[in-house]
Amino acid sequence: MYWRCRKEGGAIWLDGRAWLRFTGGDAVRFLNGQCTADVRAWDGSRSLCAAVVTAKGRLCADIYLARDGGGGVVVDGPQELEGGLLERFKRYIVADDVEVEVCGPGYRVLHAWGVPASALRGGRVASPNRRIGPEGADIFCGDAGAPDPGPWACPAEVAEVLRVESGIPAWGRELDADTLPPEAGAEERWISYSKGCYVGQEVISRIRSLGRVNRRMVGFVVRGEVAPGVGSEVRVGGEVSGRVTSVARSPALQKFIALGFVRGHDAAVGTEVAMGDSHAVVAALPFVS
Repeated sequence: MYWRCRKEGGAIWLDGRAWLRFTGGDAVRFLNGQCTADVRAWDGSRSLCAAVVTAKGRLCADIYLARDGGGGVVVDGPQELEGGLLERFKRYIVADDVEVEVCGPGYRVLHAWGVPASALRGGRVASPNRRIGPEGADIFCGDAGAPDPGPWACPAEVAEVLRVESGIPAWGRELDADTLPPEAGAEERWISYSKGCYVGQEVISRIRSLGRVNRRMVGFVVRGEVAPGVGSEVRVGGEVSGRVTSVARSPALQKFIALGFVRGHDAAVGTEVAMGDSHAVVAALPFVS
């Protein structure tokens, strides 16, 4: 199944995401002040990746923004953060012409890539992105008329391999409330350094001015057939440098690969590391493109 999903395409339901819809004349301006990406410059032709951060620059959620075809903007984030995101956005709506609501329990979105990205669309609104790595699109199915992925349904474990191979951080693995977005290596995906003010901008800009972070997300290619466990300490020169956050067996590389964090000065490609009984080398991301 991996090779079909890698070479021909696949589809997964995004039922593990919270979906919020923003409407009103100030929706774009409001969202521009709430996240790290430049929403005002966004033309809506593709999904916009962004981060919502605290005033201290710590991550509240990784989000995607998409036009819903009806004049609104749909924002999705990790399902477990729905309540916190809704409260955060409502707290900052003061005199703005903005309304935010949770999309109904029957609201479903299908992410498809390769052949099924067009085969399953069927005239529905779709927003292109690389959510798990391969070029694909979110197909908005609303509350009814959801397509049946049939043979294109991608098992969750295969989608996870594709994500890890692509070096994309995930909430609950690489990302949590202690993460500073630049640590996750997602500056190009998430952050605009030229846009106007937003909550947390001062801290994010200061990190860029310093030119470094104390830790950084990296990829590891494991030597041998002993896979490290998620949460394993990563040691460099006998000293603890970080930890492993995701592990997968890559059929494309025929090796175990992992994502994790190490100290900034240990993040160079080629650095030898130990993780429990496993040994690995820091590798460039993505592992597979």
